[in-house]
Amino acid sequence: MGIELALASVAASVAGAIASTAGSLIVGNQEEQMANYNAQLAEQEAANARAEASAQISQDRLAQKQQLAAQRAAAAANGLEMTGSPLQVMADSAKRFELQNQNTSYAGQARAQSLLQSAEMYRNTAANARTNKWFSVGGSILSGTSMVANAYTAGQKNYAGQSIFAKR
Repeated sequence: MGIELALASVAASVAGAIASTAGSLIVGNQEEQMANYNAQLAEQEAANARAEASAQISQDRLAQKQQLAAQRAAAAANGLEMTGSPLQVMADSAKRFELQNQNTSYAGQARAQSLLQSAEMYRNTAANARTNKWFSVGGSILSGTSMVANAYTAGQKNYAGQSIFAKR
C-alpha cells in the first residue's frame, strides 16, 4: 500500500506540472491576444480621429463659405463695394476660418498620433506576454520536474531502498 501511495504522489506531481504548464500557456496566450486586440482598437480609433477631423473641416468649410457669402450679400445690400473695410473684414474672416480648420486638423492628427502610440505600447505588451509565457512554461516544467524528483526521492527513502518503480 505504501508503494502505491508513493506512485500516486509522483503521478500527482506530474499532473500538477502538466496543469501548471498548460495554465501558463493559456494565460500567456490570452494576455497576448488581449494586447493585440487593444492595439487594433487603438489603430481603428486613430483612423476614426483623422476621419472625424476631416469631416468636421468639410462641414466647417461649408458653413464658412455660407458665412462669407452672407457677408458679401450684406455688403452689397448696403451699397458697399468690395474694397476697403468690407473686403478687409471678409479677408480677416477667411483667415480666421482657415486657422480654425488648421486647428481642427491638428487636433485630429494629435489624437490619432496619441492613439497610434497606445497601439505601439499594446503591441510591445503583446510581445512581452509572448516572451513571458515561455519563461513561465519553463518555470512550470522545472518546478514540476523538481516536485516529481522530490516525490520519487521521498518514496525511495520511505521504503528502504525498495524502488517504487520496480516490477512486481
